[in-house]
Amino acid sequence: MFKGENLKALRMIEGYSRKSLADVLQVSEQAVWQYEEQNMM
Repeated sequence: MFKGENLKALRMIEGYSRKSLADVLQVSEQAVWQYEEQNMM
């Protein structure tokens, strides 16, 4: 299972902000934040 902390680490390594990653994935910045913080089910 892919964990939110892994997403955050990869995002930071690649130099993406939450906003820029959200734009690439076509989701809201809040959705990225929730996934990283494990608030999504």
